[in-house]
Amino acid sequence: MVTALAAGCALLVLLLVGAWLWEAYVRPPAPPVAGRVRARDGEVFVEVLPGTGTPVVLVVGLVSSMVVFDHLARALHARGRTVIRFDHLGRGRSERPPGPYDRDRYVRCLLDVLDAVAPGAPVDAVGLSMGGAVVLCAAEAAPERFRDLVLLAPAGLPMPASIATRLAALPGVGPAVFALLGGVLLPMGLRRAFFVRERLPDFSRDVTAQLAHRGFRGAIVSTLRWFPLTGLEPTWRAVGAQQRRVLVLWGAHDHVVPTALAPRAAALLPRARVTVIAAGGHTLPVELPDRTADELLAFLRP
Repeated sequence: MVTALAAGCALLVLLLVGAWLWEAYVRPPAPPVAGRVRARDGEVFVEVLPGTGTPVVLVVGLVSSMVVFDHLARALHARGRTVIRFDHLGRGRSERPPGPYDRDRYVRCLLDVLDAVAPGAPVDAVGLSMGGAVVLCAAEAAPERFRDLVLLAPAGLPMPASIATRLAALPGVGPAVFALLGGVLLPMGLRRAFFVRERLPDFSRDVTAQLAHRGFRGAIVSTLRWFPLTGLEPTWRAVGAQQRRVLVLWGAHDHVVPTALAPRAAALLPRARVTVIAAGGHTLPVELPDRTADELLAFLRP
């Protein structure tokens, strides 16, 4: 009797372990669901990779479409996570309405996307460069919608304005300059953003292809003029006061958002883990995709 009971318990344990292994490592992830959702400022192209646990939303930076997160989205989804990524208004396959592309528009867009595809539940958020600033602004505005944050070379801390930002601030001049020279200025900026140069061509193709889309250049100029790429210390401090878990990753060779800002980020976000990656530049998900995915998977809770 005892032997039979023990054998039955052992079989049950084996079945449970087998089921867990199947869910975690064997069963293929569900296919993506993609399409436009209606936000308050326009239609936003969104892709959802269905999974389990707390959803992870990936927020891109200034000029790229969601393809910048191709590898990271696949890596998170392969581990069973629900992954949400989208093109900012004015980029990729989203609508390109007229400006202003300011802080409120980007926060509304992110929150509208979450309300459409992940209503109610808090999400983990990953933001790259300007996307990191958007995540922080949204977490300040709607703290109940977010759990853990990952900031990849995040914008918003004090640093000198770029030439492009100064040009965009000149009424009438910025749009004219970008209309004429956008095909030169953007590739120059992309080269500064990459330390691992062999990874640049794929990313560059995505950005330069968007130059042909009507409304793309206007969205970039309007963002440079109206979105606070610097001067967001009060927002950083407010999110730091929320005492939430934050991972901040910087490439040691970042010439867009200087790595020297990392100590300031740590001071403003008391619970943050700040890691500087020696071999990386500004665009870590493209330059070092495996290392970036490993850092996120080790940090994010189920």
